[in-house]
Amino acid sequence: MITPNRTYLEITEDLLSVEETLNEHLANFITAANMFIKEMDTPAGYQSLVKLLSSLNDYSRSHFIYQESIMELKYYPGESEHKIEHLEFITGVAKLFKELLLRKKKHYLSESSKLDDHKLLLEDTYSFILNWYNEHILLTDKHFNDFLKFEWSKK
Repeated sequence: MITPNRTYLEITEDLLSVEETLNEHLANFITAANMFIKEMDTPAGYQSLVKLLSSLNDYSRSHFIYQESIMELKYYPGESEHKIEHLEFITGVAKLFKELLLRKKKHYLSESSKLDDHKLLLEDTYSFILNWYNEHILLTDKHFNDFLKFEWSKK
């Protein structure tokens, strides 16, 4: 079996916030995502998917609530759009959980090709986390962090 080259996520200096808790949330997301990416093409891929979805659910609850409270406190002008992206992420994770449960039920009821079916879900999840990283973390969160750095520098 040929393992495709996968893109791993990284934390660069420009992604770091003046709020240490936000940096911890980012590190937790990156660690969970990279563990999944490392294991997704191995026999442990399915179990790694289950762990990742659980981690993403935890991340969305802790990170989004914390980040949104800072946005409100600092009167961040991009708050509404940022919150919409958070809701889209929560919806995306819920859809992946639903797919996982539907596939578990399908394989419980039939003898169809479990491995191929799970590969599709693993690829969908990989695309989802790469998109979140590229579109939200590298752009939207960076913009918010730049705003915080500017606000911090005024003190």
